Amino acid sequence: MISENELKRLARLKQRKQRQQTRRFLVEGVRLAEEALEAGVVETLLLVSEPEMSDRVAALLRAAEKVDVPVKEIDSKSLKRLTDTVAQQGVVAVARMPENLELTPSDGNWLFLDQIRDPGNLGTMLRTADWFGVENVALSPATADPYNPKVVRAGMGAHFHLRLETEMSLESFSSSDYTVLAADLDGEPIAHRAVSIS
Repeated sequence: MISENELKRLARLKQRKQRQQTRRFLVEGVRLAEEALEAGVVETLLLVSEPEMSDRVAALLRAAEKVDVPVKEIDSKSLKRLTDTVAQQGVVAVARMPENLELTPSDGNWLFLDQIRDPGNLGTMLRTADWFGVENVALSPATADPYNPKVVRAGMGAHFHLRLETEMSLESFSSSDYTVLAADLDGEPIAHRAVSIS
């Protein structure tokens, strides 16, 4: 069973400052825990013990044991201190953020997100970027924290497939050979322009 001190420490990961300092974040739910485990970033798996475990949770436990990820029991009341969701699945993973990658604009394709403040919108954009095969996402300083729990939930596993670079400016791309396309509500529809994307 998880200790009270450890519970307090993990509950602080709901704060951006604490996530940045520890380079850790919380992943809620079975599906996201599966993705995080497959990506090799899970430090600890927290599980509400149930008399009858679903096949999927049992498979998750076996996968965690196979790679020596510790599994700790937690009660439902304590789990609520770590999560924001109303419908609990009884599973939370403590995941490591990737090391600071120091990516440069020469590293593959990019999506640059500027001043995206709504966590749900940011998560959706990350999920869409992953679906379209984007490799890297740059976030401007005014953009929401990509490891905010709402962003992680809305990203639906995209965090484990993308390389994220925070606090990046668009000027970083000015000396690259990229074609830069920007979306603007008041802009001209792309159908009206001849654009070649290679």
